[in-house]
Amino acid sequence: MKDLLIHPTTYKKLRHCINAPSHAYIFYGPKGLGKKSIAYHIGAKLTTGKDDAKTFKQITSFNNPNVTIISALDGRRGTIKIGQIKDLIEEVNLTPFNKKYHRVIIIKSADKMTPEAANSLLKSLEEPSSKIIFILLADNLSAVFPTIVSRTQLINFIPPAKNELKKFLKDKSKVDDKTLDLVIRLSSGKPGESIKLLEDKNLFKEKINLIAKADDFINDTITARFKSAKEISDKGLSLNFILELIRLYRDKILLNPKNSKNLDMLIESEKQLSNNLSPRLVLENLALNLH
Repeated sequence: MKDLLIHPTTYKKLRHCINAPSHAYIFYGPKGLGKKSIAYHIGAKLTTGKDDAKTFKQITSFNNPNVTIISALDGRRGTIKIGQIKDLIEEVNLTPFNKKYHRVIIIKSADKMTPEAANSLLKSLEEPSSKIIFILLADNLSAVFPTIVSRTQLINFIPPAKNELKKFLKDKSKVDDKTLDLVIRLSSGKPGESIKLLEDKNLFKEKINLIAKADDFINDTITARFKSAKEISDKGLSLNFILELIRLYRDKILLNPKNSKNLDMLIESEKQLSNNLSPRLVLENLALNLH
């Protein structure tokens, strides 16, 4: 974990999570800030006392018997269902192989639990075992059931400062400053996405094309906008596309304050995506109403 770029405020809370763990946490914040990786590192430390590459790999390959990982069914658009939580609760009752350490339950996409699943999980959070640690991951804290939130410790993942991210990336790559600035812009300042862009040339080109598409979208006909909306949503790039439009309209406000209405609409669209509204519907609404 020490080799990861973590905001100092977040890092301090994570150290406490390792040294004096509570029974349940929610790691929340935008995608690309390392919530999942850090949960795995903490899982390694709490279940074995070690946080080395071998132990980390055991968790990522589901070979650590004291770490259970729950994910939403059917990918990004799916949910965590009650059957998954019931199976989890049975497993919660198992004793760690090494009583010196803990069992760790990592629930990815906790903001996608169905009401039934959330209520089923609630009892385990209300009657915690001293040897079981829950780590829930959420991009959108407001979508997590309030009763779950009230029974957990919250750790907010905050984007690092641009200069810190640039230094971090420079230490990991040999690209020039201009490219690094572009990578940081394309990733919206998220370390995880920045590293992916540096490692994947095709992804980098795709994001560059996204900038051009956002620029075209502003001036395109309705028909062309609808075609772009389908293409972008099919590729899973809707959020990045809207973030790029937000950047463009922030620049436009400097020239014409009337563009603030468009910016408000884009910010609302970003919230709608966070609340799992259909990406294509969100983009098609923009296609009709953005001026």
